[in-house]
Amino acid sequence: MSSLIVVERYIATLFEVAKEKGLTEIIKDDLFKIDDTFKKSEDLKFFYESRSIPADEKKNLLLRIMAGLELNEYTQNYFLLVLENHRFKYEVTHLSFVTFNNFYKKSIGIKQGILYLSKVISLDEQNKLAQQLSEKLGYKLELEFKYDPTFIDGSYLEIDGMVYEDNLKMRLANLKNWMKV
Repeated sequence: MSSLIVVERYIATLFEVAKEKGLTEIIKDDLFKIDDTFKKSEDLKFFYESRSIPADEKKNLLLRIMAGLELNEYTQNYFLLVLENHRFKYEVTHLSFVTFNNFYKKSIGIKQGILYLSKVISLDEQNKLAQQLSEKLGYKLELEFKYDPTFIDGSYLEIDGMVYEDNLKMRLANLKNWMKV
């Protein structure tokens, strides 16, 4: 089973517990801390991905890391469970943070989208555009901007699986369909 599928199942449960206990922000911060710790250390990544290191050594080091980071007990139990099931590695720590953060944002009404543009725009323009879209759509929107020079004058917006496309190619296709009628 892929790491993403496993993480989504485990994190969904952790998120529900965190919501019940009022710990969503604390656990989100904990997951960021551990992700950041592993991101900064190639040695840790290697250590946990090595099959030659005994599970007890991995567990002892993980306990020391979590104690040093002062992680919440639910976060600690989550990572111990992942370790016991032989799924602990950097990819999982990173996916855990990203997945939990997505659940968190969704729970507070923030939607995430990707806006593909044909040309690069400034940070000021990005912020203004994100704010305008948020106002028009009626919810807080966090946009990731990507640039695709193959677009001919236009954009392509994807939010929660919904696609909004506006480019010259689409306009010509619509005109062509209209003319057939």
